[in-house]
This record gives sequence, structure tokens and C-alpha cells, in this order.
Amino acid sequence: MIDATYPPLCTINAVPSVLLRTFHSEEHARRFIAGGIRFGLLQHYRVIEGSRQDETEGKASIRWNLEDQNPNLHNVTYSGSSLNLYYVLCTSHPAVCRCHLAKFGSFTVRINEPLTLLKRICAAWKEDARASSDAFITPVLYNKGSLVEPPPYFIASPSLTYAQKPPTFSQEQEYRYVLCCEVGTKEEPFLTLNVEPCCDICSLVPAGT
Repeated sequence: MIDATYPPLCTINAVPSVLLRTFHSEEHARRFIAGGIRFGLLQHYRVIEGSRQDETEGKASIRWNLEDQNPNLHNVTYSGSSLNLYYVLCTSHPAVCRCHLAKFGSFTVRINEPLTLLKRICAAWKEDARASSDAFITPVLYNKGSLVEPPPYFIASPSLTYAQKPPTFSQEQEYRYVLCCEVGTKEEPFLTLNVEPCCDICSLVPAGT
């Protein structure tokens, strides 16, 4: 579980050496390994059916603890969203219990070089007219709606918009590859980037292992 309140984007040392991505279909898993990387629109996960649904996705929510500092003050609730569209590829830390991945499917791809995959995603995304910034990877924060210490100058981290989930999801130990689109980009439920084949850095995990 990632319990830092306002983390920067992942540094090289902060990214696990391996990440896991689970699919319902073997065909989709093999398409991923072949270089067809599909990202989901954050807002789409509010209404999507099944285990990936989160009605709060893309909406930042946090409570700042001021009462402990001054009994005359009241705690402040912050909420917000972004005008930019975000697309995410959801993966999990390798230490996650497989029981928590089973709801996402039976076919797991082991990403043996997460940073190399990021470089390939960045290269493809850089050529896309929808791109607002470089692709990046970040851990998910499981503190949505929680009471935390306020950040400096009460400026909320932008990561709360695209990388924050309720504590009930913490067992998934999620890391996200994130694409930020230009304001005004047409909304589509999914976005597929075609990167160079990833069979050298990804492998299909045999069922039951």
C-alpha cells in the first residue's frame, strides 16, 4: 500500500522492477505483448461494468486536518477534477496477492522492464496529436476522502485527480501509466498506442503461478 500523501511522480528508484497486468482474454494479453497497449479513459471507469468500476474515478477528494494544529479551526474538505482528459494503464505491484487480481481475469502479463515499457509508450505518445505532456508512471494513493495533514500553502497535488482511489481498493497495489490529453480532446472510452513489440520485456504468466 502506498501511504505517502502527496508523492511526486515516480522516480526511477521508486518503480518496482516488475509490474503485473491482468486480462480477461488471452487474445488481449498477447496483443499487449505484441505492442498494442490499450489505455482506459478515467471517467469511463465510473460507469464501466465489472470489477474495474469506481464511481469516484477522476475526482479528487481529501480532508485536511487543521483542528489538531488549532482548535479554533475546522477541518477543510478539498475536491476537484481536471479539464484535461487522462487515460491510464493499470498495473499492480508484483507482491500483490493473486486473489486480488483474479477479478480482473485469468491471464496475467508480467512486465519485466516497466521503465523500458514507459520509454516505448513515451515515444509513441510523443507523436500523437492528443498529447499534452509526456507519458509517466505513478503509484496510486488510497486516501480518497481520508483525513490527512495539509500540503504546503494548501495547494493540492494534481496527482489526486488521476491517481487517487478509496482505501477499499488498497489491496490492488496499483501503479498507473498515465497519458494526459490536450483540453478539448474528443472523449473515447479507450485509446490504443501501438508501440514496438514487447515480447523482450513482457511475458505471459502460466495459469496457476
